[in-house]
Amino acid sequence: MSIDELLQNKTCVQKEAKNDISQDKNTQKQTTNSESNNDIDLIKMFDDNIAAYDKRYHMKSNESIDEVFALIEKVLISKYKTPSINIVLTILEAIRYNYRSINIYIDLLKRIITKYPIPSLPKEQVETAKYNGLILSTNPEEICLIDRSLYEQEENEIIEIIAYDQIDKFKEYISKTKKNRISSFDIPSYRRVTHIEGCAYFGSVNIFMFLFPDAYKSPETFECAIIGGNTDIINECLKNGMFYFDSVNTAIECHNNQFLEYVLEMGLVDIRKFKYLVDSTCTATNLKALFLLYNKDKEGTAQTFAAFPQLNDIIKSKIIDFYIRCQRIFK
Repeated sequence: MSIDELLQNKTCVQKEAKNDISQDKNTQKQTTNSESNNDIDLIKMFDDNIAAYDKRYHMKSNESIDEVFALIEKVLISKYKTPSINIVLTILEAIRYNYRSINIYIDLLKRIITKYPIPSLPKEQVETAKYNGLILSTNPEEICLIDRSLYEQEENEIIEIIAYDQIDKFKEYISKTKKNRISSFDIPSYRRVTHIEGCAYFGSVNIFMFLFPDAYKSPETFECAIIGGNTDIINECLKNGMFYFDSVNTAIECHNNQFLEYVLEMGLVDIRKFKYLVDSTCTATNLKALFLLYNKDKEGTAQTFAAFPQLNDIIKSKIIDFYIRCQRIFK
């Protein structure tokens, strides 16, 4: 079953459930303490927080900076009291998985640091950003991309073609002799990729489908497909047996929760055997992924709730039946 088919089936089930009239109306109105109801409510309870983080990881290059900034202010800063330094660090992580939108990320960083000044930035983050071509500073006027146009002209050309899925220009490009063209290029903040991997990363489905029949079906290509999030590309990879366990970790890190839901629904991974997946929800600040994993393995994930400050209230009020080791933290 493909991701699209799974989502269609879930929609049909949800519609049927809404049309199912219970004979006992009083039962419908009762609020229970069952874990299943709480599991469903968790995602709804924090849907604004989840949406705010997901938006940052999936920003479009033509996104309205005003709308994104307003969402961050209203939800993360005003409601959840998220420190501006934390927001900046998650934006830097998001850039790794969505480099096509680098310019809007830079504008967002400038706006956040201008209104919510940061005394200092971690040295490691500043150096890593510089290595990847981004000048990062507590002074918003100094934040910018390093100009690499002079010595990366050839790579810039192929990145532009692949990132915007310009199939005709790509065919023209590869018609050159091998001596005059490159077979791989750097995606700053991520890594060096082949043409097929770059297509998967950017979600460039037309060039991907053109290359895929003769391309090497590598795990790296599937990882890039998870990052790109194009369901046609992901489904094509799945048809060719390219699924591997670490791709689930990648899905958590880049906030591709649609793919994570698919994996859990299809039972492709026993998360009890891959405990590091829960840790990844913390490093990626992926609250929805944590809730999805919790639904499948409560004992193995409940203690991780303590790593998310926004969950303190529900832990203290015992909305969820946490395990003893999780409860002790707040005694």
